[in-house]
Amino acid sequence: MAIASSLLIGFGQGFQPVCGFNYGARKFDRVKRALQFTAGVGSAYCLIFAVVAFISAPGLIRLFSNADAAMLEMGTKVLRCHCLSFPLCGIIVISNMFLQNIRRTGPAVLVASARQGLFFIPAVIIGNLVAGLTGLYAAQPISDLCAFILCVPLLAKAYRSLASYAYRIFFVYLQDNMTWVELISALLGLSCVFLAGRGSKYNFWIGYLYNIFLFCLFWHQHLYAAMILQPVAFAINAFGHWRWTHPREEERSASDAKSLKVSSMSKGRWAIAAAIVLVGGLIWALCLRKFTQDPAPWLDSYILMFTFLAQYLSAQKKWECWIVWLVVNAANIALYLSSGLYIMPIVSILYISNGIWSLLSWRRKMQKGE
Repeated sequence: MAIASSLLIGFGQGFQPVCGFNYGARKFDRVKRALQFTAGVGSAYCLIFAVVAFISAPGLIRLFSNADAAMLEMGTKVLRCHCLSFPLCGIIVISNMFLQNIRRTGPAVLVASARQGLFFIPAVIIGNLVAGLTGLYAAQPISDLCAFILCVPLLAKAYRSLASYAYRIFFVYLQDNMTWVELISALLGLSCVFLAGRGSKYNFWIGYLYNIFLFCLFWHQHLYAAMILQPVAFAINAFGHWRWTHPREEERSASDAKSLKVSSMSKGRWAIAAAIVLVGGLIWALCLRKFTQDPAPWLDSYILMFTFLAQYLSAQKKWECWIVWLVVNAANIALYLSSGLYIMPIVSILYISNGIWSLLSWRRKMQKGE
């Protein structure tokens, strides 16, 4: 498949100078015709190659390896899984090159990182957890499908707007507001909470990346309390990673002795936590009003305090953390909308849906001692 992909990339590189030269000369009709031809031929090539490779998969495997029967069977399955989604790669690759050459840098970066990174890494992790070896086989086709779904609307919008000056102004506005960083943050966050809700320790690895992207996003939007949260959240994430994988004897899960079991927090500790949140939120909000230009200091500050509390409870695997997360995400919707972010509120709604499911799931696990 690497050889086939290289040929496709070479074909696309022949399209790039044609696209870039004519776009710079404002010959948008030529750009459109070149794109239609390149995408059509590239897709046809991918389809033909995929059909041939699917049919002759065992023979192709034998060309590169004198494998035993088990290895041959495994290689055939992997190659055929790749063939299922390879016809989509023509659009994905050409879309990326097209977006680069018409100066749509944000979408171009997003499409370029989607197939082998943004979607592939979560697909491998989640596929392995859910379906084992079969999940690993399916990781690349799933990643290709997600990348295709992502790039089609980006491609269609850019194609329709080639002659639209108003759109180009709008696109610059989107770039200035770091929409692509917001989108990547949203996808990382969804992956993280999905895995956390299912008790997977892999959520912490994605959480580290999520903190880094959120730091950049909130700094750009002047949400300073949320920005400062990220290094602290990174540290709490590391603490939770250690706690989940190094439980004390009495904290071990009934289903996995190496994992921390779900538990609840005592009323006394809840009282202490409430007092810290109340006083800490008051002090931090006053600091934000005096020393920053935060557009919503009170809301920002108390979301910060509740987020700290939710993360600490998550790190300790307390089932009540999901109640706090529901409050945080409901408040975040108002904060993001007031700050000009329009992808993150949608993500917060998805967080709420996942939080309700995770709340019920963790409650059941606590009752079973898991």
